[in-house]
Amino acid sequence: MLFDCFGTLFYNESGLTPFQKLQKLLGDFKKENFLEFVERVRTRGEDLEKALRDFLGKEGKKNLLGKALRIMRQKNERMLAYPETFEVIEKLKEKGIKVGIVSNTYRESFERVRKAYPVEKIFDAVVLSYEVKCAKPSPEIFRIAAEKLGLRPEEVLFVGDTTETDYEGAKRAGMQAVLLDREGKHEEVRERVRNLREILKLF
Repeated sequence: MLFDCFGTLFYNESGLTPFQKLQKLLGDFKKENFLEFVERVRTRGEDLEKALRDFLGKEGKKNLLGKALRIMRQKNERMLAYPETFEVIEKLKEKGIKVGIVSNTYRESFERVRKAYPVEKIFDAVVLSYEVKCAKPSPEIFRIAAEKLGLRPEEVLFVGDTTETDYEGAKRAGMQAVLLDREGKHEEVRERVRNLREILKLF
């Protein structure tokens, strides 16, 4: 069984992702180049500060670089687990179910998860976009994760909180999928749960 990371198992205390905070800081400045910056750090695994300097350019570096780096390094924000996260993971493992994480993330962001929780000891596979150089919803990252669990894609259930990136992406990779819809916004999706504990009813 595979899980998305942020918004599914863990969350930032502020409720916003670093990319959302950076967009808020920048407004329309460099808006047309934002997705390229995201890809550089999240999918290509490039150095954060260098990518930010290139992205902001001379004008942006003078006024925004320091603030942007603080946002992306998340120095003053805690990384928290949802209340049911470890309870559910433990019960799944007690049933003999292998569990893993698949995350679209960048180095500095996931290091905060590693510092807060022993994820490599808890999960059987941890697959990160910046390390494998591909990101959800690409089928490739899902297949890499299935292989790390020693399973075929059709043998894996994926749980995530976004429709296109997680739910549809996993299905296109040949996996079973469940949408974690904590706020009940996606009634059109048949395979959905409101919290992680509901996953246990499937086994």
